Amino acid sequence: MKSIKTGHFPYGGQPSYRDFLIPQQLKTLFLEHHESNRTSLDPLVIAKYFNPVGAQTWYMTEFDPQDEIFF
Repeated sequence: MKSIKTGHFPYGGQPSYRDFLIPQQLKTLFLEHHESNRTSLDPLVIAKYFNPVGAQTWYMTEFDPQDEIFF
């Protein structure tokens, strides 16, 4: 029987880091609230990212999927 190297993930190779940072469900939320967040004076925060070993915290209200930039 031939052994297939799949890394340390049980169901295949290692996924892209982008899949961890912005999963498909999160992209969908950004798209749903895109127009309302652009025009609102108090936009809805869709995601919160933080540095577990530092003091940085980021609150994302918009995402540009083409350039992969958060606002």
